[in-house]
Amino acid sequence: MPSGPDLVSVVIPVWGAYDGPRLDEALRSLRAQDVPVEIVLVDNASDPPVTRADVEIVRSEERIALGAARNLGLDAVRTPFVVFWDADDVMPPGTLTRLLERLERDPGLVACSATILDSLTEERHHWPRLWPLRISRRQRLFAVLNAVSSLYGVIGALVRTDAARDARFPDSDGGDDWVLAVSLAFRGRIAVDHRPGRRYQRHGGSVSAPWGAAEAHAHARLVRERVRADPAAPSSVRRLLPAIWLGQSAVRQ
Repeated sequence: MPSGPDLVSVVIPVWGAYDGPRLDEALRSLRAQDVPVEIVLVDNASDPPVTRADVEIVRSEERIALGAARNLGLDAVRTPFVVFWDADDVMPPGTLTRLLERLERDPGLVACSATILDSLTEERHHWPRLWPLRISRRQRLFAVLNAVSSLYGVIGALVRTDAARDARFPDSDGGDDWVLAVSLAFRGRIAVDHRPGRRYQRHGGSVSAPWGAAEAHAHARLVRERVRADPAAPSSVRRLLPAIWLGQSAVRQ
């Protein structure tokens, strides 16, 4: 399979307490992959500034939203494939090899995600569910259902850089990953590898730790706004926005 230093970049936003031992563990897991990676750390106005060897660091002097920080890192990517990663997660060995093989074998895929290991239980996380794999080849249906409820994780997925640049994250501190996942699904097919590709480190300092119903509704609204504005979303899908809203409301009750 293709290999080399010019295939995959990994973008990791970092600020505050994320600049610590968990980040070091995440970086070790990325460097241990069979596929060489270019690592782009986005220093989101940390004080003191983030410093690490053998990575590219792009810095925002003012704190920006998480989605904006990921876009800042994306702008620095020079490889055909990109992974968006969290500073407190670990990548199991062999993950990038599997995901890259899928994308190289199937040019119709814009992203290949993987299942997630829960660090507290060491078992497969309940999300993403495996049943969507059965409909992933029906791109339009998958894209619409993914706008109702997130079917795959874009954080940790291997994504074609040109598709990510065309879609981009919203300027938001939450729901930005779901919005990008929705936009990508309108640009091509999505694959989900059933083997774990991300060890999710749950802890009280996580960005998502305090989220509740209000945040879930706000994220759903961001998705509807993206479907309404995204030129890759067909007009027939935009006409389904009332039904998408009803579906989102039902899922969150």
